[in-house]
Amino acid sequence: DNFSAQLAGRTELRASGTLKLSEALDFKGALVVATNQPSGFAALFREDIDPAIRNLRRAGLAADVELNAKRQVFENMELDLNGDLLKGTVSQSNSDGRTDLDLSLKGAVLDLDAMNALSALFVDDSNTSSRNIRADIAVEGLQFAGLKTGAVDAKLSLLDDALDIETLSAQSVAGVNIVASGDTDNWRSPQSGSLEARLSTDSFAPALKRLQAAFPWLALMEH
Repeated sequence: DNFSAQLAGRTELRASGTLKLSEALDFKGALVVATNQPSGFAALFREDIDPAIRNLRRAGLAADVELNAKRQVFENMELDLNGDLLKGTVSQSNSDGRTDLDLSLKGAVLDLDAMNALSALFVDDSNTSSRNIRADIAVEGLQFAGLKTGAVDAKLSLLDDALDIETLSAQSVAGVNIVASGDTDNWRSPQSGSLEARLSTDSFAPALKRLQAAFPWLALMEH
């Protein structure tokens, strides 16, 4: 079946596929959502709009999807955040208080704060006690936690607090170029494992303070 609608925030929604209405929404098919006023669209779901959404001028998504209470999959996805186009796959499953997120994205600048805020409109993980993340990212830049970077190429996994970096190359992170690899049992306060990082910058001390705020394991470099 096909469905289209004009929603708040100058938002267009188009969907085609199979919709099952039981205790919870269950949809499988093709989905397109495009909004020219993301904050207006978000107001349909939340009274308090995340600042990351308010900063978006436009947002759009086109993907083959599977959406239900336990599993959310976006394949062949094209994501537009303020005109920055990203392509890839995002899948998330929720079971027994655990959330598993697999992320594979390539393209322009990825605004992680905005993407997380938008996904929170549709996915309720308030009962999540454990979170596992696997990411394969190759983008022209990242925006997160007040930081803006240059090109980032990374393959890593975060299983609860255990961080495993297969490869990480990030340009101009608070003025620092970073190459890192390795693992640790607790990225928040690493006591075991082996993390190696090479940093280069023209002004090391102030840049390191900003980096340590975002990446606590870098505090080890002081010892």
